[in-house]
Amino acid sequence: MEIKEKSIEEKLIRIVEENFGREFNAKEIVSRVLDYKNDGFFKYLLTHSSRIRNVMCQYILGEDIHLKKTTIRETYLNKQFINDKYSILDISANDDLGNVYNIEMQCYGLDDSDFKRFQYYAFKTIATSLKSKGNYKDLKPVYQLIINGTGKDAMDLNKFEHRFRYYDKLHKVELPDSLYSVNYIQLHHMNDLNKQEFLNTFLQIMYMFKTNGGHDIMESDIVREMRDMHTTYTQDDDRILAEIHEEVSKMYYEVRLENSLEKGIKQGIKQGREQGIKQGKDESKIEDLQMLMDSLNCDIDRAMDLLKINEGNRQKYKELMNKNN
Repeated sequence: MEIKEKSIEEKLIRIVEENFGREFNAKEIVSRVLDYKNDGFFKYLLTHSSRIRNVMCQYILGEDIHLKKTTIRETYLNKQFINDKYSILDISANDDLGNVYNIEMQCYGLDDSDFKRFQYYAFKTIATSLKSKGNYKDLKPVYQLIINGTGKDAMDLNKFEHRFRYYDKLHKVELPDSLYSVNYIQLHHMNDLNKQEFLNTFLQIMYMFKTNGGHDIMESDIVREMRDMHTTYTQDDDRILAEIHEEVSKMYYEVRLENSLEKGIKQGIKQGREQGIKQGKDESKIEDLQMLMDSLNCDIDRAMDLLKINEGNRQKYKELMNKNN
């Protein structure tokens, strides 16, 4: 595709307007697609850069044990039982020591259902790693890194970093050989850190995510690598078109949700406020699920993952869709 525009932003805005009309905010869609925190680039970066992936995994593991290399694992956690749900991780990796890492970037909200989902992913990863007739002593730990890029504190967390382990609060003792630990990083709290700390390679990576390219950060090999990989990523037309399509789908959902809430509230004046809002949400959600399944050619579980429908509501929407069909 020939680039006639002055910048990649102008090129992508034109593509959005040509393919989807002016119904959507093309600048907002392009801003999301080019964001360093975008799901697509985040996965591309950690899949293709072993160096950046190793730095992030080493940070989770701590300084006492040194890993040599990491390899990408399958990000789909397969069903063990017929009624299990499909689970899709952002990034999953192994190191040469046998440890497993789950790394997630969250940009569009982080609530109680997400915290439970992260724990579910970790426990399911542990369960699926036990081979048939395997011994429990052979199980390796799962380390999670959850990056909060929403700009808002998650739950009661109010620091840049929170580390959770199995811990005895009464006697202040950490459970040895725990199979699960999680680090929460909140990018918006990086302003609380001393600039000298940014000599840390991991913090440089986090700062690049926070500032969408970190143009005021000192040049380093890791910074240059991230920028070069972002340039390569955004110059792949097929990949970027797929990301645009997904962001349009998300924005379509956001607009319909806003409209359905307004419609539901108006209906609620006559029918009862709570009933009206609930009806508006349900009708919109069913339409959005069907739209995603049709446009992305995916199953209902994948569509529900994209719309971040919590586990407690999934069966309800499946039944409503079956009823409507």
